[in-house]
Amino acid sequence: MRAALSKNMQDRAPSRQALITFAVGVCVGRWSASTPEAPGRRRLLAEEGSLRQRHAAVPDAAPGLEGLPRSPFDAVGARRLAGRLCRESYAGCPRPPRLPDAAAVDANFVVNGAQPLVLVDRSNPDASQVSTVGTVVSAYDRVFEAAKLFSYTNWLGVSLQQDPSDAFALADLLWRTRPEVVIELGTNAGGGAFFFAHVLRQYSATARVLTLDPSDRCCAGASRHDWNDLAGRVCPHCTRAADSPLWRSGAVEFIHGTPSSANVVAQVRDAIGAAAPVMVIEDSNHGVGEVLANLRAYAGLVSPGQFFVVQDTKIDRIAKAGPAAAVRAFLAEDSTFEIDRRPEYFVYSQHSGGFLRKL
Repeated sequence: MRAALSKNMQDRAPSRQALITFAVGVCVGRWSASTPEAPGRRRLLAEEGSLRQRHAAVPDAAPGLEGLPRSPFDAVGARRLAGRLCRESYAGCPRPPRLPDAAAVDANFVVNGAQPLVLVDRSNPDASQVSTVGTVVSAYDRVFEAAKLFSYTNWLGVSLQQDPSDAFALADLLWRTRPEVVIELGTNAGGGAFFFAHVLRQYSATARVLTLDPSDRCCAGASRHDWNDLAGRVCPHCTRAADSPLWRSGAVEFIHGTPSSANVVAQVRDAIGAAAPVMVIEDSNHGVGEVLANLRAYAGLVSPGQFFVVQDTKIDRIAKAGPAAAVRAFLAEDSTFEIDRRPEYFVYSQHSGGFLRKL
């Protein structure tokens, strides 16, 4: 039986010449025209060639923010969102309620605070309630902080400690505007710089992050997560950002010192050289004085059309005056920047009103 099976397999086995022909066909990416797969194979090859041509034709210039949806954080966007929620609800659209407290959740949070949102539990329509964008976002802010949800975000084995929707929006902003240098004011454990550098190196082999901090804990000692013990428990396998090959390759440069000090600003200017465009991301200790000092010190380094991103304006919503207050004070004295809400398209942002575009 085994002998007969072996003889049958030998009879069906392709000849040496057939195997060579097949191998050559695979290597050159073509099938014999006589095979039934030929038309489909040629079509796939044509599509692949077309895709390669289109990819090669992508201009080096930044695509910009065109095409981004209108942010729900302006009046028109808020009305559209409210209308969509109303149409999807069982309860219909009630009259706009008077919610002075909810509307005043935060003066800097430029949301149409009185715009009603009908929140419907489809499993229990009687439990429906009317709220506002501001109250929904404020509630999530508090949940995010109380549960320390930032501890659960990791990027390629490095603790990121960013809200995921904001991280995605920042990555998209980097890709759309394509800065050659990103100046990060506030390094902490280095996860932000590591994340930004990954995005930068997707469109430029020379783009890099300059990250500044008064503490050198990101790059000295053995700590991987700095002050955040929960991040260490959530990701025990995570490594230090500064130990990554990307960081060591020169994609990230750490400058030790207070960002707004004259000598550090001078170091940054020297490190930038003639590189352009330049974006700045402020993520320091979030005090009004320090954020305002950083805005004043680095505004001149931001390239026209680029962004000065002030992170964690949520602090003004849920705690005390902080980055958002600094932004208001800065804009009152500097007319070369304006708030651009196009990057705030995820409804929730911890940096609402902090995306400052240089005119």
